[in-house]
Amino acid sequence: MVLALITVILSGCDPAPPSPRSITAAVTAGTIDPSAQEFVKGTVSPHDFSPSVVVQSRVGGGPWKDLTSKGVNTRTGSYQVSVDLRTPGYHSLRVLSRDRTVISKVTRVKVWEKVAIVDWFRTRDITSGTPWERWGAIVGSKSFPDSLVTDTQWCNKHDVVEWRLDSQFARFEATVGFDSRYGLPGDWGNVNVYLDDKLVASGTEVFTYLHGEHLDLAVSGVYSLRIELTVLCMSPPGYTTLVIGTPTVRR
Repeated sequence: MVLALITVILSGCDPAPPSPRSITAAVTAGTIDPSAQEFVKGTVSPHDFSPSVVVQSRVGGGPWKDLTSKGVNTRTGSYQVSVDLRTPGYHSLRVLSRDRTVISKVTRVKVWEKVAIVDWFRTRDITSGTPWERWGAIVGSKSFPDSLVTDTQWCNKHDVVEWRLDSQFARFEATVGFDSRYGLPGDWGNVNVYLDDKLVASGTEVFTYLHGEHLDLAVSGVYSLRIELTVLCMSPPGYTTLVIGTPTVRR
């Protein structure tokens, strides 16, 4: 009688439903340079349902392609995967379980297109008449292999370098300073930057013999960019080289 009662009770208990399976995915940076490393990380749930994950990518409306796979920490369900994204543009990323039956939501990364604009410049050398040339330079301890340089022996030398961007780009980058191979410890100067004739970086941006000033500016919608450079003083007066290191725009 007791055994029959236990059997009836047990037969009336439904087993617990299985936990829903899911994968989360996020990227560590929304925008990157083509040479930068991007990481995709997230969790699988339940934490032991997929011992590894597959990362897929597509550019624009193209097909999904496998990028790489990575093991999952089956104790916590977490994973982190390094992915190599070199093609400029928007990349859609998603993560799949090993059996490809569970797929994460899609996340997107923009890979900048970097364009060197060292050849696009126009100059107005107001004081000394020394032309700007394309050459390699060293500012501080960093090498800038594709730069604009000009020689000067003048205190209060003033130069203007201009680029026409025609509203095609999102950011501008360059490092302004002296070539540390030729300058003097007393060299210093400042830089003014104008976007469509509007001052956006003032003369407080000071560079010295061993320290360049890095410029990283938003230029969306900008038609012209102008950099005004002044060598304020050299002590003692002598020969030095002014540098705009690797001017680059991104889109």
